[in-house]
Amino acid sequence: MKNSETEDVKINSKDKPELTGGQKFGLFVSYLFLILSIVFVGSLHYADLLPVYIIAMVVVGLSLLYLYTYFTQFGSKNLRRAGTFLSILLCVCLGFGTYYVLVTKGTLKKIAGAHKKTDTISLIVMDQNPAKTVNELNGYNFGIATTIDRANTDKCIKDVEKDLDGSVDTKECGGIDTLVSALYDGEVDVIILNEAYRQTIEDSKENFSKETRVIKQYKYESELSKTNSVDVDNETFVVYISGNDTYGAIADTSRSDVNILGIVNPKTKTCLLVSTPRDSYVELSIAPGQTRDKLTHAGIYGVDCSMDTLGNIYGVKPNYFVRVNFTGFQNIINALGGITIKNDTSFTSHDGYHFEQGTLELDGLHALHYSRERKAFKNGDFQRGQNQMKVIKAMVKKMTSPSILGNYASLMSGVSDSFRTSLSDDEISSLVKAQLKNGGDWNVVSYSAVGTTGSEYTYSYAGKPLSIVNLNQTSVENGKKLIKKVMDGETLTQDECDSLIVNDK
Repeated sequence: MKNSETEDVKINSKDKPELTGGQKFGLFVSYLFLILSIVFVGSLHYADLLPVYIIAMVVVGLSLLYLYTYFTQFGSKNLRRAGTFLSILLCVCLGFGTYYVLVTKGTLKKIAGAHKKTDTISLIVMDQNPAKTVNELNGYNFGIATTIDRANTDKCIKDVEKDLDGSVDTKECGGIDTLVSALYDGEVDVIILNEAYRQTIEDSKENFSKETRVIKQYKYESELSKTNSVDVDNETFVVYISGNDTYGAIADTSRSDVNILGIVNPKTKTCLLVSTPRDSYVELSIAPGQTRDKLTHAGIYGVDCSMDTLGNIYGVKPNYFVRVNFTGFQNIINALGGITIKNDTSFTSHDGYHFEQGTLELDGLHALHYSRERKAFKNGDFQRGQNQMKVIKAMVKKMTSPSILGNYASLMSGVSDSFRTSLSDDEISSLVKAQLKNGGDWNVVSYSAVGTTGSEYTYSYAGKPLSIVNLNQTSVENGKKLIKKVMDGETLTQDECDSLIVNDK
């Protein structure tokens, strides 16, 4: 009886076929596909960029594919090969997919939730001054501005005294213009200057950077004023878009060369871009009742000052800001593989870049010079504002096209290094999910305020009159009307916006 049972076991063992080497490899790849699927779904959940129903569809699809690749290993030889090949292909796709998801989430975390600014304060001497280090400034007379940027100046004085292990002699020199004059005239040996003023100084003293030298720089970080967040999925919100007039760190304070309010209505999928000339002569939010200033100078005092100043012009309270500096501008467009715009008129920029009339393909450098130029046009700032919005629209169009996948990693790198927004990563995720869930194209229209050029003294640089733009009040009121329509849920057309642009000669 025992012999019979033993014989039955042997027979059953022989009936169970051994797995071939190809089957073992196929099953291994199938199991790897299962593991990578779990990791990929986990990354989607972590990124929080897709609606739940899409993630559920992904889970179902991956589950069916896994079952197919697994059971094909027990079929014919050709079926096993097909299943193994599919598993390998899916593993590669999941690997890249997980990488892109994590890169995207990392970028969002880096660019979102910006709430600080950085001021760079320099110790500056004339170029022929023998001092090379801060320790050699012992006994020097330090020139400081009397009231402008005094908080950062006082911080810098304390740090200099720590470096020198002693007190320093200071002389109050009034405004920025008289501070610089005191250095040139030898009234002081060194000045303490916020680098945000450098470009403004060079508007009057073109060779300032060549004729002077920085001994040392100190950086001070501070909190921006808080803004009112809203439910971005359901409420209309206002975004201040700022193009910083500087190269380098995105958080550094500087003049703002681009000043656009984006009024976004998520229910009607309408976005109105309102551009205001950078030289508009306005009252700064930090200096009510005092000498007015150029809008671009508001950025010197922080992006929150620019937001409030521009908001006061149009009677709105911006909820968020988006900042990009010139370094990032070039990096992003290059990562996109360039942009395509339609140029209305041929012109040559003041630094020698020529742009023909018609359709143009622009890389980052040429797009930068195209959007910055104003001296080549009779209507200067107005035309520059128009060109800037053309570039922004072209960038948005390129960003939403499948062609960006080839340079996706470069694009994310460019964005993360040179782009900041006060929108939180949760709010950005919410906007992305809403778009994926609801679908549909956005109606993006633009409007430009205009004015007449002039020359006036300014709050930030009182030493001499600077070129300014006196805003046409009818133009401003028309902008307010368009903003109200978007907020009230009305649909706008580009023709309607163009019809309200004032021909201010």
